[in-house]
Amino acid sequence: MRHYGESEFVAAIWPIGIDGLMIVATLSLVEVVRKVRQLEETIELESELYAVPLAPPAAAPVSPPVWLPPRTERLRTASRLDALNR
Repeated sequence: MRHYGESEFVAAIWPIGIDGLMIVATLSLVEVVRKVRQLEETIELESELYAVPLAPPAAAPVSPPVWLPPRTERLRTASRLDALNR
């Protein structure tokens, strides 16, 4: 810093100030990460606490669509290779 025209005091304080800012930034990030993890745990616990088990829906019978012509329905139910040979 001295070769840029700054005084000796500023040249000595500048690196200490930068190091201090780095320490403050690191501690702030650590605190933010701690808060995020705490919130995630709280959300997870609340979701387990208020979760309502639901019964699986009953399977509905599957019927072929009525708009398909009979030949298309036959090809739909046959194997793909069988359909290619016709």
